[in-house]
Amino acid sequence: MRPVLFCIKGIPIYSYGTTLALAFIVGFFFTLKEGKRYKLSIDAVLDLTIVVSIGALIGARIGYLFLEIGTRNISLWTFFNTREGGLSFHGGLIGGFLGGILFCRLYKRSLWEIADLVTPCIPLGYSIVRIGCLLNGCCYGYPSKAPWAFACSSVDNLHRHPTQLYSFVLSFLLFLIIWKVRNSRPFDGYLFLLYIGLYSITRFFVEFFRESQLLFGWMKVAQFASVILSMISFGYIGLRLYKLKREQSEKGDVGF
Repeated sequence: MRPVLFCIKGIPIYSYGTTLALAFIVGFFFTLKEGKRYKLSIDAVLDLTIVVSIGALIGARIGYLFLEIGTRNISLWTFFNTREGGLSFHGGLIGGFLGGILFCRLYKRSLWEIADLVTPCIPLGYSIVRIGCLLNGCCYGYPSKAPWAFACSSVDNLHRHPTQLYSFVLSFLLFLIIWKVRNSRPFDGYLFLLYIGLYSITRFFVEFFRESQLLFGWMKVAQFASVILSMISFGYIGLRLYKLKREQSEKGDVGF
């Protein structure tokens, strides 16, 4: 049974759902604050939050069930029965991105510019939800004798790596990094690609301590996805920076 934080007139309020809702609320206010620099109205920010949130939730659920194919019966009811199973971050990222595409088409805005706008909210929201994972007892680590390990009652009484806290700390650090460099992005989409690359690195290493699905050998599904995403994001950043540097060099030569 999932942990209940409190009840309202007999209705249980669960820890994971509460932190997930809190993450979206915090994301809205951060986007509202930053949206002024991007000349987005309150209504536009609200629409952006709704579209991206719905896309992220649908994508996260589909992503999780996709990974479960072959291990359980998948049906339409399974999709809506969120009390069984969970959400996939990579699926949520794709779903949220697709939601962003829809918003940009409706409002005729640059996709990569909007992606940079919402990027600081992603690691911040992710860190909040990882606290929900800790309270919920999911996303747990391998058994460990480390002094900071503790029992995960939703599984057994063995002391385990608190991988939820590892992810929380690393994600909050990513938020601080993205927040610090947000005003010095060399091109549209830089913040989003930088986050994807850095997140992939942190996720790759956290997976060594976390119980999750293997792909082949020691490589896990999340690690394989992280390798691919980091190569694409850092590769594209390097290519864009190289082109910008070459363009600046050519302008300098012409001016001389």
